[in-house]
Amino acid sequence: MKIRNLLKKYKENKNIFLILKLVVTIFIFLFILNKIDIYSIKEILLNSKINYLTLAFLFKILGIFFSSLVLYYCLVIFNKGNKLKTFSIYLSSYFFNNLGLGSLGSDSYKWIRLNKSLNSKSITTLTLISEKILGFSILFSLLICSIIFLFIYKSIFLYFLLPIPLAIIIIFSSSILLNSILFRKSSFIGLNIQKLIDRENRFFLIKSLFYSFLFYLSNIFAFLVIIYALNYKIPLYVAFFIIPIVIFVNTIPISFNGLGIREVSISYLFLFLGYDFNIGLASALLLLFLNILISILSGIYYLKNVLLLNK
Repeated sequence: MKIRNLLKKYKENKNIFLILKLVVTIFIFLFILNKIDIYSIKEILLNSKINYLTLAFLFKILGIFFSSLVLYYCLVIFNKGNKLKTFSIYLSSYFFNNLGLGSLGSDSYKWIRLNKSLNSKSITTLTLISEKILGFSILFSLLICSIIFLFIYKSIFLYFLLPIPLAIIIIFSSSILLNSILFRKSSFIGLNIQKLIDRENRFFLIKSLFYSFLFYLSNIFAFLVIIYALNYKIPLYVAFFIIPIVIFVNTIPISFNGLGIREVSISYLFLFLGYDFNIGLASALLLLFLNILISILSGIYYLKNVLLLNK
């Protein structure tokens, strides 16, 4: 009931939220324009290396592939014998994610596609909720590792060992929390979300977490390669420190699809760590460019599929 009430309030005040997002987005970009040297940024971007940008693009595509595998194994948990091609769904959803709708657009598209294929609202909803729980559990684990083991100890080794065990602890805790507090014992979602930690599904759970971890790694390496494309070098641990924080901040829905939030976060984290502010901003702009490029390609892929279905 609480979730339904929240959704109802959101729908009633949707226009106010959109205006606030627009105001925040404009304010952030005006703030950035006031802080940067446009000519320096232009020179940095014009001298960027295409081969490195191509590699960063491939890392981003690889990240989408890993995300689709997380969705696939979540489907296996709630729908045994699943044979859906989740990469196709995920690639098309990326187009809706970058229309200014953010994760709301991509999740809505995924829900419609899955529900159409499965003909089950409950399985579709449980699958997408589980995907979010797994994704956020790994993200929170990476944040813990970033702040403690990278910023303080600068240790990459522990970064690869700890996220998945930490995520499992978070999932067990959140599953109990969802079951006992948010949804109560009688709730369908509360009872079924327990399937994530059932003994028979733990293999699929670990595989989902592993691919979610690889998704974040793909984004970290994409960012690192972009820095190299700008003829600049940073230690590996810096990229591992920055990207989880930026992804987390980017999930806060205060601007259109995180526009401006990502750019400010990367730039000021660069400055905080003693690196060039302009390089940080240029790398954020190139990330934005790659996201737009992938969105265009995913949009073409989506429209092609729509045309084929209508024939």
